[in-house]
Amino acid sequence: MTDSMGERIATFLDDLDATQRAQASVDFDTPDHKEWTYLPGDRPGLKLADLTVEQREVALSLLDLACSVDGAMTARGIMDVELIRRRLAGDPDASDDRYFLRVLGDPRGDGPWAWRVSGHHLVLHVTVVGDEIAATPQFFGAEPAVVPDGPHRGLRLLPYEEELARAVLARLDAKQRAAAVTADVAPNDILTRVDPIADPTVVPQGVSYGQLDGRQRDLLARLIRLYLGRAPAAVADAHGEMPSTPGSTT
Repeated sequence: MTDSMGERIATFLDDLDATQRAQASVDFDTPDHKEWTYLPGDRPGLKLADLTVEQREVALSLLDLACSVDGAMTARGIMDVELIRRRLAGDPDASDDRYFLRVLGDPRGDGPWAWRVSGHHLVLHVTVVGDEIAATPQFFGAEPAVVPDGPHRGLRLLPYEEELARAVLARLDAKQRAAAVTADVAPNDILTRVDPIADPTVVPQGVSYGQLDGRQRDLLARLIRLYLGRAPAAVADAHGEMPSTPGSTT
């Protein structure tokens, strides 16, 4: 898989003009390699809006390498919902893609390399070392969660994530729920922020997997696999096992 991925990324770069290629390519050890954000704004890399129609379609097809089939469809949906959000916010002519593609290192070389697609509410990172692939950090978001008006009224891009999470919570008994609900108001940002390595000590302990009954564990497993299932199959399968130790914390 890594060889075919590298060849497709390299071919995409080959087909760019010199200016585009310079924007899209950088050394693997560039100082900002570990920086990322899901907030709106510019990113290092090649802006999708600056591509021709044909180049943009090829770039979007690369999402199939960074994600599962469902994950790639959701990633495209995030880009669409971002345009809807901007139009609802008072920019009726919004039409450009504020998403950026960047390749770090040589996808045809023997050394480690990486590539990413990122923009508002979408972060996809793929790192390749030999035959090993990592697909984090990864962020999928949607604003609005439900489109309130216009031709796409009622569209929910991430319904199953919300519904499964609510199902898990509804299945907890009073004692479990008291431990699981750690605040009356949701935090205004990711607790582990956008640090290169997430610090688990800043996340409340919650309820351990071992304290759940069979049905509760099944619902939680479905929720976790929903997130893991966005990654390429080889990555998701390698990390898709649920903990077997009764004291494992979720």
